[in-house]
Amino acid sequence: MDKVKKCKTMMVMELRYPPLLEAFDNRGKVLQELKSEFHNKIEHWKCEGVAVHFADNFEKPTKQLLVDHLRSFIMYEDPATEGEFKDDAIRFAKALKKVFSTKFSNIDRLGVRYMSIFEVKRFSSYNDALSIVMKKYFQEKLPISIKPKDCRATFVHENGSLNIGPVRKDEGWVKQTFSLPENNVPSFGLGVDIDSHASNLEISSSSNMAKSIGTVFELTKAMELEVKNSLVGD
Repeated sequence: MDKVKKCKTMMVMELRYPPLLEAFDNRGKVLQELKSEFHNKIEHWKCEGVAVHFADNFEKPTKQLLVDHLRSFIMYEDPATEGEFKDDAIRFAKALKKVFSTKFSNIDRLGVRYMSIFEVKRFSSYNDALSIVMKKYFQEKLPISIKPKDCRATFVHENGSLNIGPVRKDEGWVKQTFSLPENNVPSFGLGVDIDSHASNLEISSSSNMAKSIGTVFELTKAMELEVKNSLVGD
């Protein structure tokens, strides 16, 4: 059995770009292309101003696509595999490149974000989760007299950010982050939010788009592995 197990996750790939004026007149093409690619997984759609929004269920969506004139994203909660989400993210971006062609060539920000809850087998309580975050990411002795009941470590680096802290099943972050917080969430664990990005990209082709997405995915995966390794043993 895994010593550190990812029980719950939300995965997001987002593209931000200069104002895409063609988005106003190409909603029909966006609908046609994305319905062709994703109709087996994401059945429902609606237009929200300029944006075209797809979801498997608009009440409690676990799979979403959105295309707007400033940003587009694909978001999956608890995908069957990480590979499924990555492959679908690349298909999504390629579909946009097909619709907008040369107009979709400059990307201000390409981001891949994992928001996850990990269960650590050697933890027997929420306080164990709190203790390990304090031990690993803060000074052993704080220069203040209070005894923390909760904490969150935040790190910002050149290519993204990391947030990590103890979580309980019924707390606000869990309910705000996930559409189905009643599924796959342990009574307590560690919440990990990893956001990696690349900036100011020139996308000349669909294959170039796929390569760039793959690179940012690898950054996020590498950070997640480092976090997992830090939780094994003392």
